[in-house]
Amino acid sequence: MIMFYLICLLFFTSQLNIIEGANNECTYFQYNSSMYRVNSLTNTSTETWQDLKDICKATSGYLMCITTSDELQFVLDRLKMSCSGKFGIGLSRQAGLRSDVDANWKCEGDGTTLDTQMTPWANGNPSKSDDDAAGTRIMSDSATLRDINPLKPFAQSNDGYIICEYVR
Repeated sequence: MIMFYLICLLFFTSQLNIIEGANNECTYFQYNSSMYRVNSLTNTSTETWQDLKDICKATSGYLMCITTSDELQFVLDRLKMSCSGKFGIGLSRQAGLRSDVDANWKCEGDGTTLDTQMTPWANGNPSKSDDDAAGTRIMSDSATLRDINPLKPFAQSNDGYIICEYVR
């Protein structure tokens, strides 16, 4: 299983133009049966949220999705220790669905629906038109969600952080 994680990490890292910080406390970590890989994209990266979703999938993972309040607290605590900011996660809404209905927001990994009691939207969000698809990012300092355009370069709309999740 460790070899699987190492292969995933090597492939994932080779697919992105990333910056590794001096303090790698939040580069990767584990919670229960999931391993998380955090990368900071360079400001010249052109990958979209959709591209990053596909890269996670190609490495047998998916963009991180929070399913319990314990997992949310663990991940936020870990991120706040050394790489606080805005992180792309695997929660999305298809075009044509109402953005104000939790059930229309699905996790990329297992199809779990959004629970805004656990992870609320930031003020003014969701802000994307119901006619457009949307991805999400989580703000580690406030534990709130913001919607993003999945076709816009991710580093510009998200300060460049991405989290892939791998389940054993």
